[in-house]
Amino acid sequence: MSKDIKNLYNKHINKPCVIVGSSKSLNNFDYQNFKGIKIICGATILRIKKEFNPNYLISSNTIFPIPNISKHIKIINSFNKLTWIISDTGTFCDIWDFQKKNFKKIKNKYFFFDERHFFKKKCVPSKKCCSFIKKYPNRTTINETLSNLAKVKFEVPIQGISIAEHALSLALILGCNPIFIQGVDLPKKHYSAKKINKTYYGAKSKRADEIIDKSIKLAKKKYKNFYFKNYQIKPYINQIIKNIYFFLTSKSEYDTDYNNSKKIFNWLGKIAAKKKKKIYILSENSMLRDIPLFKHMNFVNIKKRYSKFFKKLDLSY
Repeated sequence: MSKDIKNLYNKHINKPCVIVGSSKSLNNFDYQNFKGIKIICGATILRIKKEFNPNYLISSNTIFPIPNISKHIKIINSFNKLTWIISDTGTFCDIWDFQKKNFKKIKNKYFFFDERHFFKKKCVPSKKCCSFIKKYPNRTTINETLSNLAKVKFEVPIQGISIAEHALSLALILGCNPIFIQGVDLPKKHYSAKKINKTYYGAKSKRADEIIDKSIKLAKKKYKNFYFKNYQIKPYINQIIKNIYFFLTSKSEYDTDYNNSKKIFNWLGKIAAKKKKKIYILSENSMLRDIPLFKHMNFVNIKKRYSKFFKKLDLSY
């Protein structure tokens, strides 16, 4: 089953929700007793505890989760109440091919979204993902969809750095209020340059690290083959240079389009304010604390203030 995400508009009107990223603070929330909607970002689904039971998974990358990989589908299918919101344009832009047979293996509901073809313009140079413009002529990007539904001027025809941006767009499309954001830090620097490939995997999980490591190695191999097969040596060399830069400077990939991301979150904050929806940042180290329209509050105070959203009052987090 697949539909346009605009069909999810106000599905959870004025219900609380929590958006969950993978940083070390992700477990500082009582998910088990939370009565609201749980939206999980990408590979974070590998780091959550058994009692989590997310409502939505939103993803847009070429590493995890990928419908073409059986093990990834098996993980998705293990969550029986999950709805997968997957960017077909972000997943099938180069090394992976969109194949209907893979989606037939998915037991959960799923919806597609576009996160890059603003005003229906193709990428420069054109990529595989551009074929979706013709396939879905009436579809707009997730932020353009939100803009149209909320009747707010579209101000950010740019790409950011994190799936958390799309997760917040989704929460606003769903009509959730208030919106709590936990585990989304987006650090501009790695915690340690010595382990640059493992520093921002997030909350500890040996299983998650192993799956992500294997997925990254597979993606790197496919990218190498993809570039050389298509005589695109320059992007391959550019990526090597970028990796060396990250290693020498200790900067993370989030540093690349940091300002774009702030513009997107600021715009989303304006929409939330117009619709009288409150957004709370729970992580102490999150860059989202710099967004003026977002409020920071730790989990203990959130639970005291919004105790009605929890089955029981446990302030041990």
